[in-house]
Amino acid sequence: MRLAVIDVGSNTIHLLVAECDGRTLDSIVDQSARLRLGADVARGRAVTSAKIALAATTVSDYVITAQQQRAQSILLLGTQAVRAATNGPDLVQSIQQATGLPLKVLSPAVEARLGCWGTQLDAPDDQPHLIVDIGGGSTQLSLAEGSRELRFLGSLPVGSVSLATQFLLHDPPSRNARERLEPAVHEAVAAVASREVQESGVGSQESGVAAAEARVAPGYGIIIGGVGRRLRKAGRLSSGEPLVRLWVERLVDAVMSVSAETLEVLGAAKAEDVDMIRSGAVILREVMHAYGLQYCLVSNNGIREGAILATARGEDVVDGG
Repeated sequence: MRLAVIDVGSNTIHLLVAECDGRTLDSIVDQSARLRLGADVARGRAVTSAKIALAATTVSDYVITAQQQRAQSILLLGTQAVRAATNGPDLVQSIQQATGLPLKVLSPAVEARLGCWGTQLDAPDDQPHLIVDIGGGSTQLSLAEGSRELRFLGSLPVGSVSLATQFLLHDPPSRNARERLEPAVHEAVAAVASREVQESGVGSQESGVAAAEARVAPGYGIIIGGVGRRLRKAGRLSSGEPLVRLWVERLVDAVMSVSAETLEVLGAAKAEDVDMIRSGAVILREVMHAYGLQYCLVSNNGIREGAILATARGEDVVDGG
């Protein structure tokens, strides 16, 4: 079955067309356009009218591409930027009018579930592990406890685009920017970890981190989305090589201390990606510390692949039925 998903995210609008039988997936078209809708939301809570028009045109063009590729079904999904924008309904309406298709705005829990299902394509493992989906506007944390068992832990109000827009105003970042950004991420992660402890009722005499580890006890982490792949490239790691905790801590210091131009010359990242890498590295460091993870694998799949798998299985992408 040939299926298509168009994901309207905080950093990019992304099209995936693939052949899928519900178990395996073969990509046919995989392309994206960087609109950075999340930067607009981070600055003024609303997407500009120009960006709304550009988003509608981009999605419409992708629908045409999917139709030309003979996709039997085309699914439009919206994530954090669409959820959080004060004029999100206007964005949704504009895209729907341009395409004639419904745009389904995913809740953080559904977004996390689809991302987990996507990772099963390249990481089949029944060992408990933490799924870390660092998006442009938010980060979803989930505990995968089996091939289809998932416990959504929470959504962090921090993402690679939103943090960069709010805090990283100089290149390289100033000391003051780091002193504001890093505690903000730490507090966001700690809030989710503490809520997990309170809801579980365990570890009342333990510290928040120790109790979170006792309750969740993931063996390792899987990071999904483009941020993970960019972190891997920045550290010159090969495909399949894990992101280990001490390495991530060192990466934060490295990318914060040199300019985007220098990192591009060194071949570590495109200059336009550097602030996303900086923010993403801080988020990953804090998550790994809070949940006691020694390493994270990078998945090449995520919510788009998960949505295609669900559709091929005849499941409702939004409700999970």
